[in-house]
Amino acid sequence: DLKNPPKNKENPHFKSKYVDLSDGLDEIRKTLSKHQIAFVQSPMVNDGMVILHTRLIHSSGEWLESVYPVSGLDKHQAMGSALTYARRYAIFSMVGIAGEDDDDGNLLCDWS
Repeated sequence: DLKNPPKNKENPHFKSKYVDLSDGLDEIRKTLSKHQIAFVQSPMVNDGMVILHTRLIHSSGEWLESVYPVSGLDKHQAMGSALTYARRYAIFSMVGIAGEDDDDGNLLCDWS
């Protein structure tokens, strides 16, 4: 039932498109609720590092969880930005949707 939501935002730095977190969450909630699945995303701190726990929970009580390292605690605005990014990547990957353009790994390569 869950389809990739339309990429409605543009990253001018990388010239790529992505799905806004709130729009993606709206689509995910709508579809998961049909199947009696909820999700919770909880940031926690461990040894000075913010860690995001994302859990999918079925009405039967079964659940699946992922853990995503976010950032340190030094700059709260940067941490908030990293947390938004982490929330999008964590939940989108858990439910199997693409929230950004596929760059075929090119951002990892130094082509110069």
